[in-house]
Amino acid sequence: MKQKQKGWGLATMIVFMSILLAFLLLTVIMVYNFNRYKDTVIDSQNNKEQQEPNINNTTIQKNLRKYRSYESRIKQDAITYVYTYYIDLNSGEAKITVEDMVKEKIMDNLIDPEDDSVCTGYALVKVEDGKIISTPYLKCDNYISAGYEG
Repeated sequence: MKQKQKGWGLATMIVFMSILLAFLLLTVIMVYNFNRYKDTVIDSQNNKEQQEPNINNTTIQKNLRKYRSYESRIKQDAITYVYTYYIDLNSGEAKITVEDMVKEKIMDNLIDPEDDSVCTGYALVKVEDGKIISTPYLKCDNYISAGYEG
């Protein structure tokens, strides 16, 4: 009795296995390249995103420190101005402007670090509990102290 032959022959199986092997090889190559270039692309995008804000943040922080140092100079130089010119603070507070201090050569002009324009400002100086208190206010083209009243 002769049996019916069902299934593949050796030649058919080799052809299909070759096709499957080719697809598997192609998939492995694509996954390898994707993972290799993915890290490069993501790193370059992350570097762009990180570098630009860091540059801007560094510039902003540097300028902010400069403005804070200007406020500190106004504060100290206003006290010097009060002592030098014997300003009477018993009647309240005195408003000492940067222009007055520059005119009397107590301080130099304050230059805005962003655009090289001249900054203005003042300090309110008063006596409180026997101590001289100076509150500085600065106005530049790119910065204004909180509470500044022009």
